[in-house]
Amino acid sequence: MSQSSKQVQPKYNIGGVFLRLISIGGKFLLVMFIAKYMTLEELGIYGLFVVTSNLVMYVLGFEFYGYATRELIKHDASSRSQIVWNQGLFHSVAYLIIMPLIISVFWLNVLPWTLVVWFYLVLVGTHISQELTRILIAVSRPLAAYVVAAGTHGFWVFPVVLLMVIEPNFRTLNFILGTWAIAGLLSSVAGIFYLKKIGLLEFKAVSTDWSWVIKGLKICWIFFIISLCYQVIALSDRYFIQFFLGEASVGVYTFFVSIARVLQDIISTGITAVLFPLLVASYHNADVESWRLHIKQMTRDVTIATVLLFPLFIIGIYILLPLLGKEQFYQELTSYIILLVSSAILNLALIPHYILYARRADLPLLYATLSGAILNVILNCILVPFYGIMGAAIATSISFAFMAMLKLIYSFKYNLYELK
Repeated sequence: MSQSSKQVQPKYNIGGVFLRLISIGGKFLLVMFIAKYMTLEELGIYGLFVVTSNLVMYVLGFEFYGYATRELIKHDASSRSQIVWNQGLFHSVAYLIIMPLIISVFWLNVLPWTLVVWFYLVLVGTHISQELTRILIAVSRPLAAYVVAAGTHGFWVFPVVLLMVIEPNFRTLNFILGTWAIAGLLSSVAGIFYLKKIGLLEFKAVSTDWSWVIKGLKICWIFFIISLCYQVIALSDRYFIQFFLGEASVGVYTFFVSIARVLQDIISTGITAVLFPLLVASYHNADVESWRLHIKQMTRDVTIATVLLFPLFIIGIYILLPLLGKEQFYQELTSYIILLVSSAILNLALIPHYILYARRADLPLLYATLSGAILNVILNCILVPFYGIMGAAIATSISFAFMAMLKLIYSFKYNLYELK
């Protein structure tokens, strides 16, 4: 093995993984306690709030980070403040254009007007902290990144859940979403201070480079459509369930899909988030040995972790359901198993996905996700009216499997597993 390959041996940051798991555990714990102490309709509204804010964040960010991340990884520290400055300018303009349009979410009765203030505050705090997290990961500061992420998604949940248990008056969506909004804004401030500490906010010598921003827009529109299509597959099922079945059914589905996605979150946090910057760097440096090493380790670790965790999630659901005491969940256990399968498929799909991403094979990624999204909408329209929640779960699983198959085909078709 060459010296360069030894220097890029991947090492998992246990502290960072632990912090990210706190975020994952926090989201799961919150959903569980809403399911126990609040109505299924309120859980459904919470689920719609989460998926709608996620979708809007993609529109707001336009996936510009996909371009900026590559630039941050391949440039040295002296050039990174310029990149952060340009990215900040882009997001400022996007906020001015997109924020007034978001009110349509409430005009269309997707969410109740009583949550409009919290929606905007949660959106801003979560989006800024998310972009800061991505920047920190790109510059190899995963521990700091996961602290910011945990502040937005994890730490605040535990006192909220405790208060919900102790005092019934705290069992409201306003209290939950208000706390989330404050946590997101505070985490964003902490992330900005950390970027300043490591010298990424040295703006005195930088100038506005609109040509760089425009170049990024020409590139990242593909990332935007790819991510939006992925979100259609991952999130649109809740809107179909709301339309055909109502908020209570959305609540049941939200509970099961929240648990199933933890399987995917653990793999993404513990393995692929660590390896993908190294994969991009090895391609940029034309380091054949490192490229093969990272692909081999990603394939091995993702597969082993998925196989080991899958049965634990099956066992876990039978432990959790008696604690909730709601018969509706038992009636949809088959849907949970199907959703868990979809998360396992998504884990395995990450391997060809990141190979295509690192090799800048953006059009194959676009074709695969767009095809999956179109298939998902068709399947949801057909299956949800007849099979209810299980129909949505089947549509999601089939769509992810189809998308994964296309990514694998493209990665082999263009021989992207090898560097030439």
